[in-house]
Amino acid sequence: MARPQFKRNGEIDKQLEDLVKASSWKQAVALCERRIKKGDKSDAASVAKAHVLQACPDVGRQQQGTKELERIISRDPPILDIEVLRSVHIFAVFRKSPLDRLGTPWLRAAKARPDDEKIIKAWFETMFDTRYYKYAQEAAIMYKTRFPYNHQAHFWYIITCQLLAESKDSESVVRKLNQGLVFGNLAKAAKALTNAGGKLTNGLVLENLEDLLLLLRVYQSQGRFQEALDVLDDDRAGIFSRIGNKSWQLVRHKVELLELNGQWQELWQFCRKVLSGSHPKALFPKSTSTNSAFGRMGDDWAIWSRLIIATNQICTDDTFSQAEACIDSFSVFSRNARIARLKLFASYPIEDADIKSKLSIACQEHFTDFSTKYVCFLDLSPYLPSLRPEHKVELINTGAQHTRSLTPEPNDPEAKAIQWITSEVNLLKLHYHLSVSNYPSNVARPLLDFFVCRCLRLYKLSLALDADLPISERRAGDDAAILAAMTLIHIWDLEEGTALLRCVVILETLLLRSPHNYDALLILIRLCVNVGTPSLAMDHYLQLSVKNMQNATLSWILYTRISMLHPYPYVSQSQNDEAVTVINVPENITAALEWHAGAAQLNSHYVNKMLRDGQYNMLLNALALENPLRVGFARLLLLVEWSRIQRLTGASSDVNYSNFLDDASGEVQDNRDMKVFPNYEWQSHSPFGNRVEHNAPEDILWLSHQLQIINAWDILDGSEHINGEFLRNICEADPLSIDQSSDLEKAMIKILLYGVQILASYKLGQKPEAFREHIVKGLERLASFQEIASQVLNGSSEFLEGLSTHWRPKLATPNASYLQHYFGVFDVCHAIRRCVSCVMNLNEENKIVEPASLLRLSARLMAGNKSIALKAEEQASIMQRGLRGERAVRDTVAAAFDGQDERQDMIGEELQKTIGQPNMERIAECLRDSWIEALDGIVKAARYLDSKSDLSKAL
Repeated sequence: MARPQFKRNGEIDKQLEDLVKASSWKQAVALCERRIKKGDKSDAASVAKAHVLQACPDVGRQQQGTKELERIISRDPPILDIEVLRSVHIFAVFRKSPLDRLGTPWLRAAKARPDDEKIIKAWFETMFDTRYYKYAQEAAIMYKTRFPYNHQAHFWYIITCQLLAESKDSESVVRKLNQGLVFGNLAKAAKALTNAGGKLTNGLVLENLEDLLLLLRVYQSQGRFQEALDVLDDDRAGIFSRIGNKSWQLVRHKVELLELNGQWQELWQFCRKVLSGSHPKALFPKSTSTNSAFGRMGDDWAIWSRLIIATNQICTDDTFSQAEACIDSFSVFSRNARIARLKLFASYPIEDADIKSKLSIACQEHFTDFSTKYVCFLDLSPYLPSLRPEHKVELINTGAQHTRSLTPEPNDPEAKAIQWITSEVNLLKLHYHLSVSNYPSNVARPLLDFFVCRCLRLYKLSLALDADLPISERRAGDDAAILAAMTLIHIWDLEEGTALLRCVVILETLLLRSPHNYDALLILIRLCVNVGTPSLAMDHYLQLSVKNMQNATLSWILYTRISMLHPYPYVSQSQNDEAVTVINVPENITAALEWHAGAAQLNSHYVNKMLRDGQYNMLLNALALENPLRVGFARLLLLVEWSRIQRLTGASSDVNYSNFLDDASGEVQDNRDMKVFPNYEWQSHSPFGNRVEHNAPEDILWLSHQLQIINAWDILDGSEHINGEFLRNICEADPLSIDQSSDLEKAMIKILLYGVQILASYKLGQKPEAFREHIVKGLERLASFQEIASQVLNGSSEFLEGLSTHWRPKLATPNASYLQHYFGVFDVCHAIRRCVSCVMNLNEENKIVEPASLLRLSARLMAGNKSIALKAEEQASIMQRGLRGERAVRDTVAAAFDGQDERQDMIGEELQKTIGQPNMERIAECLRDSWIEALDGIVKAARYLDSKSDLSKAL
């Protein structure tokens, strides 16, 4: 939690804030005392002085501030200023004061003014805002007791009970108690409304739709489905009541509850009534005409899907026939009904040849009617696995015949040509899904080559169309190029070759014409990282314009291990050589971290507004989003990369995000969007996102190990987060028991833990003899790890060549493994440097180890680091020199067009026709420059390590 700001008269106290930020503690205390002496006898002035004293680094001043604050909040009369009470609470939360003290000042103020509603509401809102629901509940109890006719007071109490019932931090007894309180109060509210013929005795009553939605949410979460259905059918509280007002939300709630309660016959009948329009027309106040795309309001997929589920559960010929007839009556004008027909036949629980034939016919008809729409394949794909093999062939043949019938004549308008291209693309998607994705590896290559060429030819034909579309639109033939790229990835699985290079070339060409094609950008970012062109990946990531929540769901696509691929800023130049953009990776990660830090505050602002407006259902949804943001994988991944960039490059930041580590102590939630990539694979096959890896484990275990590294690094850096209990646990830990996914990371965590154990043995006051032995053994172990890192860099030529990609005999380029290999070695060396620095400084103060022998051992370690840095710089520079000049461009062009074995092939010839020599040369230049840029990062990092390898600088 960030330090709260000092305020005066409702505004930020800039003068005091500036002194505190500058750590001018004496001047800050003097300012507070001067204000009090000049006549400011307010509680605000006294509390500000106490908070400044508590913030001072001097222990005596801290104790003085605590005593002063205790005196103020314990005096009679109590503090009655709401802003001062909020300040006392927020600073107490920041200092992690005992929880049982947090509500005391508010309780005394509320008792002193029993009729002051503002104080009780402020008490509740302050506790709620800081997520202390137990103390917010205490305020709500007093609120509803003092103001029994206040509707808000009762529902604020219900909300706190529900949050405590859902909280994982609450004990099971507390959760069960609060579940009972929530249900009991909402049941009373519903009953009070039902029996509201006379005067209401209090404010505990359902007043509006939000109250009713809260009741349904609570009943559903507790498994009280029948009670919720009874409320929905009630004349005073249900769908047709004044409160329900025929809300479509309630209709959807009812079908969901009927499904959960297993009332299949009632669900089936209700869905039929809604679909047939047998309910009063007032249920559909804005119903559309029957010839629209989706029919009237009842034509909702939530209704169709539940109708089919109920039909399959009842499973009688009569219900099936009636459901089929209902679908047929809508199918003329409703796409939902057409999809429902597919689902009905595909999910039928009994194996029936006639049903399978109907599914085949339905799929063929759907393709025939919707093949000119982008969504055609998306509609069909969930139901294709249910087709029999002969029916799949029939679908392909029917699709091909229909698509041929759409072939435009020379004088036809462009719109007809676009329809034909779209239909061809949907047919290719069917081919890919049903055939290409399923070919056995021993016969795949010729068929895959032919499919790639077919896709490229279609894409080339589409280039003359959509000339007047804005650049933000998806072009008709774009997906043909994406299918070609995905098929090349299959070829790469069979024999690596130049397939990934060709993927990059095809997608780069697509983006020349459709620069905002989201699918192409996502795939290309992953491919560019894999082939060792991280600067190109960052260029394309910039085109995605990632904002807000996407920092939590999408940022992992680029930022996973970006610190070990390209940790330095670089200049990105546009195609016209005029617009120049500096892409600064550390700054971009910092911006994403700042969004995460601010997202909680922004969410809190909206939550408080929902609370005041009585939008309780939305409020619970917003609160459910807070925890995934706070302990989300992406947030902690960004912290890992930001920290490693600092270690590898010496980059610094004005903001310290180490407090994020406090959130990592709980359960990490993986909030990455893994389904963001387009996926046309057969259902049992891995999607694209799992097939092109760049040597990153990308799982929770890997993340937890990286966070251990940050923690250990902070301890060796003298971080304030150290505590005796943590050090004792570290001392007892065995670094050899830690399992890591890579040898270099395993070495890294062991090195840091050895260093922390040395520090811990000193901090915990071990005897000098034991400490001396610990230091010597620890440094000897560091030397052995350094020897491993050195051997990795001086390995056999076959090993080093295996880390790079050889597109042609004389064209060797770095790939993701190559870059991560070097930066991993550098990270190990910096860890050794950190440990040496820590040990030398400790020994400088205490002289536990004989200084001369320690100096010799430390000097040997630093010399080893310097040797590694020089060797790495030499190796990267040699590869850089091989990439400079026009020869590398020509070899890249030849690798894309002629393949790896310097012979013409089918795909290469089609690529040359589609892309053309000038475009290919431009793309090759971009690839070459990016490879050189990546190698330049290794050179810079090696020089930084070299500069830090002098023993005098390590101290």
